[in-house]
This record gives sequence, structure tokens and C-alpha cells, in this order.
Amino acid sequence: MNSLGWRYGQGEGVQVDRAEANRWYAQSAALGNAEGLYNYGVRHVNGDLGRIDPVEACRLWHQAAAKNHACAMGNLCISFMHGNGVPQDYAQARAWALRSANTDEPRAMALMGNFYHQGLGTPVDKIEAMAWYMLSIDRTPDAAPAMRVLMREIGPAGLARAQARASELRKDIRPSTHHD
Repeated sequence: MNSLGWRYGQGEGVQVDRAEANRWYAQSAALGNAEGLYNYGVRHVNGDLGRIDPVEACRLWHQAAAKNHACAMGNLCISFMHGNGVPQDYAQARAWALRSANTDEPRAMALMGNFYHQGLGTPVDKIEAMAWYMLSIDRTPDAAPAMRVLMREIGPAGLARAQARASELRKDIRPSTHHD
């Protein structure tokens, strides 16, 4: 059902039909499918259902996150960061980013670096920030600008400590079967 929602939403092999995509995503979500929950949440926040409902999107993403859906966790992080559908809360945002990062989601790893670099929901820790940036950098460019700045700030000794910390963090990462 989720795949049919995707096909109608993207026009893969069929004509784009938002109503049909919404119907299939809703059915997939109603059955508790993690991808369906995630995608139906995206439809709610993007206004693809004729209205924007970030509260419902977050409710659906919580259900998908309970099924270890990495991108749902990442979207909850962003929602908590900006107070979109939930109260703004950097500590909650960081907690969701960590859960997502630990499923091998590179954008969440870059966000973790940002939390530690900027001191959002946690004290500033440049070594921890660099370690997270290092884990993400080969799969997403999101961290590159901040990483260049941070490399100058921590120097070679800090860079070596960050590499060792990245190796430690890597041990906790367990890939999710649910990535977009």
C-alpha cells in the first residue's frame, strides 16, 4: 500500500494523483506500516491533504519512530528544534537526533554535531561535535561548512581526539531498515 502511495505521489508508472496517493498512504498508516506512517506524516506537514497539520504529522512520526524508522526520528528532531507540531525543546530534539543517528542516518549525525557545536540542549563540546560531523561527512554535505570552521578551532590534537571519539560512537550505530 505504501508503495502504491509512492507511485501515485511520484508518478512512477502512473499519472500523479495526490488523492490516490493520500488514500494509499492512509491505508498503509492505518495498518501500522512504518513507511506508511512516515509518509502519511510527511503528507500532513507538507499540506498534501489540503491542509497543514504538524501535530498529526508528529503523532504519526512518533508511531513510525517506535518501529525504528530513522527518518521519522529525524523529522521529530526537526519538529522539536523549531516547535512545529510540538513544543520547542532542544533536549528532546537532541534525543531524537541521537536515536536517528544511532540508526546510521547521516543527516542526524550532522545534526548531532550541530547540537554539540552550538550548545543546543547540551553544553558546547567541540570534540564531540567534530566526531559526529566525521561520521556524517562521507554521506552528506550538511556538516562540511561547520566542520571546516571547527577543524581550525580544535587543531591537530583535537582532531585526533575527535577521530578516536568517532570510532567509539560508531560502535553504537545499528542501521535501520527504514531510510529514505
